[in-house]
Parts: sequence; C-alpha cells; structure tokens
Amino acid sequence: MTTPLKNTSSSHALHWSAVRDLRVAADISGAGSHDWAKENIEPDEAKGAALGIVGAANKSHCGFFTDNNNNTIIIAREDTPEWARLWADVLSKRAIHRFNFERNMGPGGAWEANSFIVAGREERFNDYAGWVKWEDMPRDIGGYGLEPYNTMPKLLEQIEKSGKNFGQPIVLLLSGTPITFSSVFNDIVDTLLSVATPFLSYIGIPSTLIPLLQGSMKALANNGRVSISDITNLANLLVPESIRSYIPKAKNVYTSFADKNYANILTELNISDSVPSLKIAESIAKNDIASILKYSNASFTTITNTAQNVFNFDTLNTVRNVVRSGSAAMNIIDEGSITKVESLQNLLVSASSDATYLPIAPGVTDVFKTALNETRDVNTNVDLFKASAQTMLGFPVGVDAFDSLTLQGLKEKAYKNAQTNNVRTFSLPQSLPDWKKEEWAIEITKDTGVATLSGLQTAFN
Repeated sequence: MTTPLKNTSSSHALHWSAVRDLRVAADISGAGSHDWAKENIEPDEAKGAALGIVGAANKSHCGFFTDNNNNTIIIAREDTPEWARLWADVLSKRAIHRFNFERNMGPGGAWEANSFIVAGREERFNDYAGWVKWEDMPRDIGGYGLEPYNTMPKLLEQIEKSGKNFGQPIVLLLSGTPITFSSVFNDIVDTLLSVATPFLSYIGIPSTLIPLLQGSMKALANNGRVSISDITNLANLLVPESIRSYIPKAKNVYTSFADKNYANILTELNISDSVPSLKIAESIAKNDIASILKYSNASFTTITNTAQNVFNFDTLNTVRNVVRSGSAAMNIIDEGSITKVESLQNLLVSASSDATYLPIAPGVTDVFKTALNETRDVNTNVDLFKASAQTMLGFPVGVDAFDSLTLQGLKEKAYKNAQTNNVRTFSLPQSLPDWKKEEWAIEITKDTGVATLSGLQTAFN
C-alpha cells in the first residue's frame, strides 16, 4: 500500500525560523552530516526539509518562507540548478531585495559552515569561523535601517520586527559561482524527472513506466508529432490510481473523437446505434456529460472515469500546443489570471486531485513561470508563490496548495459554459476528492447560478 503523495508535502510556506533547524539549513546549503549524531539527526532527514517535503532523493538547495508580515522570503544556494532556474525564469524579471552571504572558506567544510550561517548557530569548525563579516552586509531594506548581522536569522529577526511587508521577494543567497541557465535548460526533462522519480511510487506509478515517461516527456517537449501513446503515458500522472484502469477505454474514445469516428464512440460508451452519433459528439464538445449518461447503458462509474481520462488527454495536448505557440502566456497576461484560461483551469483540477503529479507534465513549468511573473493571484500570495515555484522546479506540492485557484477556475468554467453552450448543469471532475466535490458544488451553484453536481464529470474541451 503506497502512502498518498499529499502526506509528503506541505502546502504552506514555513515561517523563516524553521531555518534554525539544522536539517532545513543543510537542505538549502547542501551540507553533509558533520556531528549530526549529537542531535539524533539522520542525514536523509535533511533532504526536502526546506520545502516541507518528505522522501526527496537529494537536497533542495532552496526554500520558500514567510514571516509575521507575510513577506515572501527565498533562501537559496547560488551555484545550483535550482537557483539558475529561479533567477532566469522569475527573480531576474522583477524587483527584489537581495542579500548575499559570501562563502569565506575553502572547499569541503564551506557548505558545512554555511549551514551554520543559515541556522544562526554559534558552533565553529576548528579554527574556521565560516561566518560572513557583518561590516560587508547591506544595512538597509526598503528604507528601513538594519543593525549589524552575520547570519540569516539575525537579519530575518530584524525584518520581521519592522512590522512591514516590503512588497517584493526578499532573497537571501549563499553566494557561489552561478551556473548558466542554458546548461540546465538543455537537460530540463532529465532534471525534472530526476527530482520527481522518488515521489512517483507514492502515487502508484510503477518503476517500469518511468523510462516510458521520460521518452514521452521528451516527445512532448520537442516540436515534432506526438503520438496518442505519449499522451496516454503522461496521463497516468494526472489522475488518481483508482481510475487509471479506464485509460485504455478513454484512449479509444479520444482517438475516435479526433478521427471523427463517432460511431465507435457509441460502441465504447455502450450507447445504442439508434442514437445519432453526432448528438453524442456534440454533447462531448459542450461538456454535457449528463446527456451521455442519459443515453448510455454503461455504469455511472465507467462513464465518469472514462470521461476524466479523456479530459486529461485533451489537457496535455492543449497545454503543449498553447505553450508552444506562445498563446498560453498571452492568454494569462490578457486575462491577468490563470483561472480564466480554459486549458489551465484543467491543469489546476489535476493539481487539486488526490495522488497526482503535475510538475513534470509538459508545458507546466512554462505555465507557472508566467503565472509567477504576470498574475497578482499568484505572486502576491506567499503560499501560492511557493507552490508555483516548487511546481516549476519539478517538486511536489500539497494537494490543497492550488485549491483557491482551482475553485475559482471551476466557477469561471461553469459560468462560461452556461453562457456559451447553454448548458445549465455543470459537473465537477471525478478525480477531485469527494469532500471537495461536495463543498465546491454548493459554492459554485451559489456564486454562478449554475446547478453544479458533485458526482459527474463534464470537463471535455
């Protein structure tokens, strides 16, 4: 029995004081396990600690924190792929408050020393201090004067004591020699998959599927033709294990719809051939799964679970295409929110579903990069900033991390569907946990005036 992924990742940014925990500090600095036995710390406990993740294979080299003033605080190590991507894709495009903590020791013990800089400990390594010289550090943030400091906690204590939200990300960097973004980008699929692989078993992805995922990720990341098999492989990441057995049937429906072989759709969905196949195709196009249930002799479970998987095939293909064309970024910028863009509404549903793994779906990193740079609904909320940045880097996030955006996106979708297609009943995606479907159905009905059902699935495009 696998452990649900949602139990391995925190949805919320940790308070900055968490860096006083040596495990969190070492996860950022990349330090080893010098003398940890005295504190009963196992080396693997540091992996993922700064992101609130359990089960990571390697150190995170970054963390996203907050304080009592809701400031967004980023602590990272400069000579890492994680920082290269954060800087190139997000932080270089905006105003930030940056504090460099210089590495003042040689190789080897330097990162050990830096873990103590982050943790604010008073310990020393033999005769080496490993400390930043306080006189070299900035003494001002946004016009607010700072007292001398040489550790991150001493700086963050003062920032919090100011009582101010400084309106820009506050970046504390363990300085090193930066690596180039291009060197990371060239191996982006392998990088993302190496981060994700330790977590895939938690959601029931067998190790035998991982090589297929790698090939399919590269196929969708390139500009060539994409096969339905590639889409099928990756769709395993977007639905809970409980409904993956319906993927083969969904593959047949999706292929038949794309080929306009509507008669075959009737066969797959167990609908009498006396029913006009174009009528069923029209129901699919209008997100009207209630009509399909009306005509089908298949079980409710078969129809809704098949529909959920078709929904995910279409989402993968659509997101890939809009990212390649640049229209995803333009749509986000035009709308000012990812909740108003249909293909991205669909991605959010997967993010809010139990035991799925969104970060390595093709195009997702580009979507959240744009969201971080162009939308207020993400970049002014510390928890959403953390979730978006982690997703962009390939790390898992908590199953409720994007719920506020997912719910808003479903409201937008229900209202638009009623206005455009005159479908007065909206059905929530089957992959959402039952409690979310029950609560959200009530709220969507109240806010949109569209009757929303918690047990059906209508998310076809």
